[in-house]
Amino acid sequence: MKCLCHSFFILSVLISCISCSTPGIHKRAKEHNLKAVELINKGNYEMAEKSLELALEYNKNYAEAYNNLGVIYLRQNKLEKAEEFFSVAIEYNGDFAEAHNNLGYVYLLQGRINKAEQRFKSALNIDPAFANARLNLSRLYILTNKYEEAESQLKKLKLISDNEEVFSLLVNIYIKMQKINKAFELIDEMISKKEYSTKGYYLRGFLNLTLNRCEDAISDFTSIEREYANSIEFKTNLAASYICNKNFEQAKLILEKILSIQSDEPTALFNLGRIAYENKQYNEAEGYFEKSFRLGFGQACPYLVDVLFKNGKKDESIRISSSCK
Repeated sequence: MKCLCHSFFILSVLISCISCSTPGIHKRAKEHNLKAVELINKGNYEMAEKSLELALEYNKNYAEAYNNLGVIYLRQNKLEKAEEFFSVAIEYNGDFAEAHNNLGYVYLLQGRINKAEQRFKSALNIDPAFANARLNLSRLYILTNKYEEAESQLKKLKLISDNEEVFSLLVNIYIKMQKINKAFELIDEMISKKEYSTKGYYLRGFLNLTLNRCEDAISDFTSIEREYANSIEFKTNLAASYICNKNFEQAKLILEKILSIQSDEPTALFNLGRIAYENKQYNEAEGYFEKSFRLGFGQACPYLVDVLFKNGKKDESIRISSSCK
């Protein structure tokens, strides 16, 4: 049986369902549902909805069809309608793990954290091996700063779904919990697995940069520079590692290349400001920090306040300081 299962923080949907087979469904209803899945994947929501309505003409209790109607509305950010259809799907099939998971996702988007947690747990009670629901529950705990609970869920998930995202989330949790040795151990495990090694080097480079281990960060980042050739985020981190190592010339080359691609990239502007600041070029630094701050990069605010004061603009410095968080 085909249905669509919306994944938390992931725009793609899962097609194959483990536990969502409603008994006694007419053959034609199944065909219309399958056609709807294909249409949803193509972004043709209007025709998909019509196909699902035809499916429901054969079987009013077709839980999978209601679930897929929910996915259509979820994709269009019509959360109340999505909630309605996922709820109906559960009403007709209380053991429909995917519908519980999807409804939990809607609740999470609505900020109804407790209800979201309950639905993710319901999905896991039905199907303990449902990796998507456990991932969603883990992310919920991360969002609510419940890192120990998130760690527990991700460890369970790692046993059944040993993938790059699980490793990455665990590493980030260990960093937030200041369990640096555990983070490095997990990163080393990633690097030992060929399919995850690139991401492992990236995470290790980021962690080394966070710890001001500048040369180690540069070594990690440059080892995967080819793989991330088109990533502005990667280039920004590589430039930051060169700034950390006081290699301002190399950092400036990278940052100027970023701005040639995206002239309003706030982090690159901020880092160019840092280079000018370190070289006591305060007028130049002011320009970069101001642009970065105006683009919403809050980290630039205290630097802007400082260089304004250094440049003799005391009143403006005081005025801007009230905007710093």
